[in-house]
Amino acid sequence: MPEMDGFEACRQFKADPVLAEIPVIFLTASQEADNLVRGFELGAVDYLTKPFHAAELLSRVRTHLQLRSARLKLQNLAAKLARYLPPPVYASIFSGEREVRVETHRRPLTIFFSDIVGFTTRTESTPDHELVPWLNGYLDAMARIALRHGGTLDKFIGDAVMVFFGDPRPRVPAPTRCAVWPWPSTCSAPPASAASTFGWA
Repeated sequence: MPEMDGFEACRQFKADPVLAEIPVIFLTASQEADNLVRGFELGAVDYLTKPFHAAELLSRVRTHLQLRSARLKLQNLAAKLARYLPPPVYASIFSGEREVRVETHRRPLTIFFSDIVGFTTRTESTPDHELVPWLNGYLDAMARIALRHGGTLDKFIGDAVMVFFGDPRPRVPAPTRCAVWPWPSTCSAPPASAASTFGWA
């Protein structure tokens, strides 16, 4: 090409966030391994040598567009699953560390349960426009603290938070990690008393 070669065109193509996910197929007269490797390193997905058959080119284009479509569907599915799975569980599944199958196993767990003392009274005396952001801030802070200390967030129940330690990644000693959790003092929400229950199962 007059102003840049195919390698530079591919590099710029892949550097553009809008264009980066579009598959690139090289048409080349070269069969040198170094050139082919360089093309793949720059992000190309396939190549054809000249002279080429138009039918073969169209077939490969269709194949790579189908692969891209399938990959986007998987990415969308993964993003949806991330909304419902605790981050440690999500990470263990999509890293290949854990297989997705229905099974049961016994493992010692440490359960942490906490709720806000006097929350019902607070809800009756606090306007919704003040209560909702305050509660969301409190729950968000509790979730971040739980994850930072190796816990797996199980659920929110109103103002209550339930976290377990010891699964999917066993951490020793899980009871100690749970007990030293500096939960209310580091929350960014306005101060509130909280009652907590620790259980070892």
